[in-house]
Amino acid sequence: MNEKRHHGERKKRPLPGSRKPDLGYYVIVTDAKETEKQYFIGLRDSLPKDLAHRLVIKVLPTTEVDSLVDKCIEIVNTDPQYRIPWIVLDRDEVKHFNTIIKKAESAHISVGWSNPCFEVWLYNYFKQPPVMQNSVQCCKQFSLVFKRYVGHQYHKSDTSLYQKLIGSGDEQQAIQRAREYFMHMHQRYPQTLPAEMSPATTVYRLVAEIRLKCPNQ
Repeated sequence: MNEKRHHGERKKRPLPGSRKPDLGYYVIVTDAKETEKQYFIGLRDSLPKDLAHRLVIKVLPTTEVDSLVDKCIEIVNTDPQYRIPWIVLDRDEVKHFNTIIKKAESAHISVGWSNPCFEVWLYNYFKQPPVMQNSVQCCKQFSLVFKRYVGHQYHKSDTSLYQKLIGSGDEQQAIQRAREYFMHMHQRYPQTLPAEMSPATTVYRLVAEIRLKCPNQ
């Protein structure tokens, strides 16, 4: 016999977060052939073997940054399996930085941007980045921090970059630091555009999303 339900009682459902989100098929498009490439290859290779193929990195070093969004759209349309598209780019000296980000978002492409450069995101693995006005200064200061924490010289083409970061740094802290700084800047200066937010990055969103769906083993 079925038990009677009390008034207002509903059938129990799984608690939020009790079901592990599924790692979809990502395509990450960047114009950087060194640091970003090595970092994301390392992130991909850290995933379980049966899921690593779902993270595809497309490096387009000969592509003009302004056409990065169009190239990403082209890749997604060629293979619709890539349902979650991202572009990754640095502020550096890109003239139409804000326009590129806005164009990507309008095309439903997520953006992992860094200002002034990708090393801002890497810096968060060890500590909160200081104010850095340009990519040269950013790379120089990060190299010092990397040497202090890792015990090795920093090289942009280091194929073991990701392993060194998670081995000597803290990825969850990196996500938290980057998120808190971004939210602080956004709340305090709501009209500030990405090109004026430094040192800031949204790469943490991509890494956090992947790790939520596929935690470190």
